[in-house]
Amino acid sequence: EVSVLGGSMLALGVSDAARLPRAPRALVQAIHARGGAAFVGHIERSALVDPERFAAAAPDGIEIANLHARAAEVPTRLALGHLLLPARLALRPLLGAPRANLERWSKLPGARSIVGGVDAHAKFRALGPLGGTLDRYRDTFRLLTTHVLVRERSESAILEALRVGRSYVAFEGISPVDRFEVSRQGSAVWVRAPREARLALVCDGEVASEAVGLEVELRSVQDTSRCHVEAWLGDRLWIATSRLG
Repeated sequence: EVSVLGGSMLALGVSDAARLPRAPRALVQAIHARGGAAFVGHIERSALVDPERFAAAAPDGIEIANLHARAAEVPTRLALGHLLLPARLALRPLLGAPRANLERWSKLPGARSIVGGVDAHAKFRALGPLGGTLDRYRDTFRLLTTHVLVRERSESAILEALRVGRSYVAFEGISPVDRFEVSRQGSAVWVRAPREARLALVCDGEVASEAVGLEVELRSVQDTSRCHVEAWLGDRLWIATSRLG
């Protein structure tokens, strides 16, 4: 993770960050040259959410949700939950839908692929030195996951899938996700979820089609290349896919 323009750039697949440049476009090129994938992190504070700056940098995608950033928004709820509840329930305030980030994403040109950032440091102490850490790895890594569709089980295949947008982000602290299927046929998008949910086709930040079910067909009157699919359980965002491309 490299600090840049108020936020960060995630150099996924790059094991050595030495001598990486800080200029956004040069940084993305250097990450690619080392075989990695470049994702803008912490978009809630990054200057790269400016569409022109984002287009000039040309990263592979964005971090749509970051649990560490969310923790800073709800410290009191986390502290109370930590004192009174088991970790599975105490950490649920971290699972709020990243509505502002979804809105930012809708305005970014070429931002096809998304990842979710647990960003656990095992050092977030809502009660200072009086309490244990709230972001223990064993608990937080179960909350938010990034799934990829790969050709084989290898690092290079995972990075390829991330770069081209064969990925989706799941808030598994709400409900586990073993498989989420999306396919396109013209203006029709077929979706199959692990359990019944409100499934929506979102295009340029607006819901184009939605239905409740386990397996549904969603349709749009526009080009679905700027669309992605969301699954909601009640008022909670459960799954969000990369743009369909």
